[in-house]
Amino acid sequence: MMSFSLLHYWLLTLTLLALSSQAHAQRPANPFFDPAKFFDQPDKFFELFTGVDSDEVAAEIAKVKVSSREERRYGDQVADGYLKHLSRQGLKFETRGDDVEYLESLVRRLKPFMKRGGEYRKIRVVFVASERVDARSFPGGTLVFFRGMLKTAPSEAALVGVVGHELSHLDRGHQLVHVRRMKYITASFQSQNKAFDFKSLMRANGAMMQTFLKPFRPEDEAEADRDATNWLHRAGYDSAEFVELFRRFDRLKGGRAEATPGFLRSHPLNAERIQAVRMQAAQLNRTKPLDAPYVGVENLERRIPRDKKEFR
Repeated sequence: MMSFSLLHYWLLTLTLLALSSQAHAQRPANPFFDPAKFFDQPDKFFELFTGVDSDEVAAEIAKVKVSSREERRYGDQVADGYLKHLSRQGLKFETRGDDVEYLESLVRRLKPFMKRGGEYRKIRVVFVASERVDARSFPGGTLVFFRGMLKTAPSEAALVGVVGHELSHLDRGHQLVHVRRMKYITASFQSQNKAFDFKSLMRANGAMMQTFLKPFRPEDEAEADRDATNWLHRAGYDSAEFVELFRRFDRLKGGRAEATPGFLRSHPLNAERIQAVRMQAAQLNRTKPLDAPYVGVENLERRIPRDKKEFR
């Protein structure tokens, strides 16, 4: 069996070669990461594969600035690529229609709670006609919801929790960690006058490895759950419906315990999420109790947002 470092050396070498070939074949090139530049400095390319101090590199990556223009450009590329991927699977999606309008109304309801909401003049909503239970957000302001998620949600309150979760990813720039990481790596390699610094090379290698091996962080998902629960309460919805949605996720899996190790998961265990949301909701209800928290079963069934009509 190959050693850990040698295995990843060949893995990343093949990956960068593939990306380099793709970068030459397609235009415009990725504005954040040009793999071909690495091969102009073979010594530095080889030095990439060392170790990392994760705490130190995380602090440095967090300092990297990403402009709104860069975010939109990167996000549009990723979102459009994802939608093309769905098309190749034979899935249909739309940006108009009753489902889209309904979801857009929920986005408008929560957008004022976002700290960076003003930076997104238009949030694009895409509805995928698939029974898959999923929802995703992309930098720049694209949200994708699958029909299966709307069918699994027990009420509008639960769906508002999903919308809030995805908006939180945008608001906190969770997906921009990838952009910051690649800008950090590129800057490290483009520093022509920089003397050999083994520690810096270790950090650059760790940043690259994180991009390929662990693109999403459970702590980001937990943070998005906290924002969603908070915004649900502020909007007057019953956060217990958000908890019920997680329970339905468990039932969809047939009650089987999740066995994936925590360091490989992009989401916390459902049991952990349920407990965290319940505790936060209880605290919110003690601090600022709601007289009549809204549920909205019929709102979701009829695709009529609460803003237009409340069903009691």
